[in-house]
Amino acid sequence: MAAERALSGLTVLEKADMVAGPYCTKLLAGLGAEVIKIEAVGTGDKARTAPPFLDGVPHPERSGLFAYLNTDKLSITLNLKTETGRHILERLIQETDIFVAAHQSGTMEELGIEYRRLSQINPRLIMTSITPFGMTGPYKDYKGSDLIANSTGGLAIITPLNAEDPEKPPLKPGGHFADFFIGVIAAGASLAAVAQRRLSGTGQHIDLSQQEAIAYIILWPIMYYNAERHIVRRTDAPRMAPRHLIPCKDGHVWIQIIQPGEAEWQRFCQWASDADWATNELFKVEVSRAQYWDALKPLLSDWAMSRTKEDFVKASHDYHLTFEPLNPIEEVVNHRHLAARDFFVEIEHPEIGKVKYPGPPYKLSQTPWQVTRAAPRLGEHNEEIYVKRLGFSHQELVQMRAGGVI
Repeated sequence: MAAERALSGLTVLEKADMVAGPYCTKLLAGLGAEVIKIEAVGTGDKARTAPPFLDGVPHPERSGLFAYLNTDKLSITLNLKTETGRHILERLIQETDIFVAAHQSGTMEELGIEYRRLSQINPRLIMTSITPFGMTGPYKDYKGSDLIANSTGGLAIITPLNAEDPEKPPLKPGGHFADFFIGVIAAGASLAAVAQRRLSGTGQHIDLSQQEAIAYIILWPIMYYNAERHIVRRTDAPRMAPRHLIPCKDGHVWIQIIQPGEAEWQRFCQWASDADWATNELFKVEVSRAQYWDALKPLLSDWAMSRTKEDFVKASHDYHLTFEPLNPIEEVVNHRHLAARDFFVEIEHPEIGKVKYPGPPYKLSQTPWQVTRAAPRLGEHNEEIYVKRLGFSHQELVQMRAGGVI
């Protein structure tokens, strides 16, 4: 008998494409929840068309993004635009603990799929809705994306911090930052609702906004505005220094003096005792370093160019400093510390082969997160769900497939 896992016995139904919703349910699946993924008939999750692909050749079963986001899930195809499809959804809802729906606002409501109706079918249901701007407010019907969330939430306008050229436009954080981040929040909120349900016996609706998820994490510029009416800009002169990316002999390092007082700066100067700037009176206190940063930065950069990233890593340990290198992706994948913690996991996929993927940034000592199977092929579990669980006959399955229901 399989060992109990943290979320064993929890059934999750997912209707979501690309990143945000699937990442939420991936986190739950990795802790033992059963996740049934509803995909569009014929085409499936849009992530199936997203690169990278095995050998660079597009194929719906060979997307690296889809393969990563959908481990440990069961895939069924279902057309919710049909009456039969919606009836099947309602039958699935009867046995579902969490229904994760990530969509443009109004999409599910147009199909008559609303929490008010679904909670009548299953009062214990938790429905987690992820939309660009939430389900209330003047923007509730607006469409959105990862780029729009980062822009309207306030992150793009301050990215990158300490930009030197005011004429250059703001930058979007790399990858699907907003999508992944709200996926994490959605997973946490869903589990909070599960805990509350143990007390009340009833489920609830969770309304998540991607815009709010981004605004939630940019505390520093929001607090500056609320406290001082100061608008933080990416080209602002630093108020504290150094807290910057500096070039070194074999790349870049992040140098950050963060401890109150000057003890950390003094330890830095102890390591850099051969540098003239280390004893310069102008740079002895943080406010002055910020004021004269234009003078300090080239001196610090020239000094750093004779040292490697590993030199900074060693000094960080020896002198208790907050220095870390800017690691290119190949160094992240092969990082000795991540390897020692078994962060990356290898997944054997029938179409892609064995691929190394990031694992979770947490370790449960008794019920660890784990991958037990690769991402499913499109509709791979139609028979298991429709025939073995819902009781449809094989003939009915054939008819539903011919009618475009599954």
